[in-house]
Amino acid sequence: MKLYVVATSFAALMATIRAFTITSPSGGSYWVEFTSNTISWATTSNDPPTVSLQVINSNVKTLNGVFSIAEYVKASQLSFTVTNVTLVVGDGYAVQMCNPMNASEIYATSAPFSVKPNGTAPAPITSSTSPNGTANNTNNTNSMSTTGGNTHFNGSAKASSPNSSASFSKVPILTTLVISAWASFF
Repeated sequence: MKLYVVATSFAALMATIRAFTITSPSGGSYWVEFTSNTISWATTSNDPPTVSLQVINSNVKTLNGVFSIAEYVKASQLSFTVTNVTLVVGDGYAVQMCNPMNASEIYATSAPFSVKPNGTAPAPITSSTSPNGTANNTNNTNSMSTTGGNTHFNGSAKASSPNSSASFSKVPILTTLVISAWASFF
């Protein structure tokens, strides 16, 4: 009994130390069926080196069981592009990152998202801000593309200062995430 309590406590402690965060898909976003869609995440040095990616939905009429996307994905990749999404159009989907050796050990779960019909415009890329500033992503054109295995962000954002703006052209997503994380500290 004591061993069980110690093992359970250790497992709970390890789960709190892990800090995987699925950043995309995020709340309010969607995937488009039969197109490429990206899963992105943030990680810490305490996270395992590999993960499995899967999609779930509590509505069994939409998805009956777990849909495995990829196994043994390097956590350091920080993103994975799902090609030719064959999920049924609907709401309530979520991406899970789990232990590749034990799928019941869930490291992170995304916010719920939808799958839209083929032909729907890709979901807009949203901006997050630090407490020291604001970003306005209204009426801006943003896109993500993959070339030679590298994912790029193309677009612009206007800062809260009247004469400030920034544009990005083929900036690797990893660099954008690092810059965003760095900027949030200041």
